[in-house]
Amino acid sequence: MAGPAWRRLAVRVLAVYKQRARPVQRGGQDAWVPGADLACGCLRLQPGTDYLLLGSAAGNPDPGRFVLDRYGLALPWRPRWARPLRRLQQEERAGGCRGLEPPSPNPTP
Repeated sequence: MAGPAWRRLAVRVLAVYKQRARPVQRGGQDAWVPGADLACGCLRLQPGTDYLLLGSAAGNPDPGRFVLDRYGLALPWRPRWARPLRRLQQEERAGGCRGLEPPSPNPTP
């Protein structure tokens, strides 16, 4: 994965609000970015700035790697997001976000 198509960025994870199958750990780690995404400007990260990173493991060639690509979001962090995100995290741990459950099948007459 470290070939010319991928670039490695050193990141520091401050908090994890939702885990995937292979957990993301807090602290320093590498994030992998497709070279094409850096070249086109799809991913604009400034050193020393905190971000809320939203992404998916789908399409990741190696599930053990933290990938930032054009299908995720990197939003500059706003401290006012901390409380609502923690609340959602606690709700999920208590049995999921009930408001987002799939609708029950409709019985046919």
